Amino acid sequence: MYTFGVVHHYINEDRIINNIHDVLSPNGELKMMVYAKHSWKYAMILKGLDQYEAQANCPYAKCYTNEDIHALLGDKFSVNEIKQSHCFMYNVPKYKQGIYELEPWFAAMPEEMRVAVKEHLGWHLLVKATRK
Repeated sequence: MYTFGVVHHYINEDRIINNIHDVLSPNGELKMMVYAKHSWKYAMILKGLDQYEAQANCPYAKCYTNEDIHALLGDKFSVNEIKQSHCFMYNVPKYKQGIYELEPWFAAMPEEMRVAVKEHLGWHLLVKATRK
């Protein structure tokens, strides 16, 4: 089962997880992406410097920690892997024109530093879990 960018927009995520559990075969794999609380983007959101989505007026978006993932999946799934990824580093107006220009603060970083930001402060938690 695969869910990318859905669970964090639903207020009763337990209901989604229960439904996935019910339809997934025993030992079936769940791959899920949710927003990361410990991320560059969430830090900017907390300071009013960004918004949850590229579109305004997103009605609901929840952010998760690794601990939250374990609590959410807890008794129904075994969490096999949680990876953090994705930090959008481009100038948005230019990106919309097909121009991939890094924001100045990201452009000033060496590539290995940008990789570290993605891996440890990325907006996405990528989860692999197995149904119990």
